[in-house]
Amino acid sequence: MNAQVMFVIQIIADLLFCLVVVLLLARLKRSLNRNKTTIVDKERLANLEELISRSQRDSEDFLHKLDESLQKFQQTATKIEAGEGRLKTLLKEIDEKARLLEEDNPAGASYSGRSGDHYQRVVDFLQSGLSIDEIARQTDIPAAEIALISNLEKRKKQG
Repeated sequence: MNAQVMFVIQIIADLLFCLVVVLLLARLKRSLNRNKTTIVDKERLANLEELISRSQRDSEDFLHKLDESLQKFQQTATKIEAGEGRLKTLLKEIDEKARLLEEDNPAGASYSGRSGDHYQRVVDFLQSGLSIDEIARQTDIPAAEIALISNLEKRKKQG
């Protein structure tokens, strides 16, 4: 072999050696970068896990409170419906009593009877739940007199 071939082989060997060294350095650099990234990623991953955990707890609390609110809303709706039913029943009773009173006192005629009957008629109207103004309209008795009879009846019951 001549010197030129040896020289070319030596140059090719040096180039290959240089290439291997560059590749090893690049791998070492990537490996070092991965280790740094891994440390940062571990911290970020821990923070992310904590945020996810908090988010899950907060979501569970929110859903629990939402369920409680829904139950309270349903209870309130049930109470309102029951109250509405009672009001409808009371309105029917009032309508029936008003119809009976109109039958007893047609065309708003005034009640003219003995004073005892007069007193008892007002007491009956009060006990049926009519207001003083309604009784006054139906009987043509002054509201002040009806209020007086109402107060006397209350005192009579008290003692």
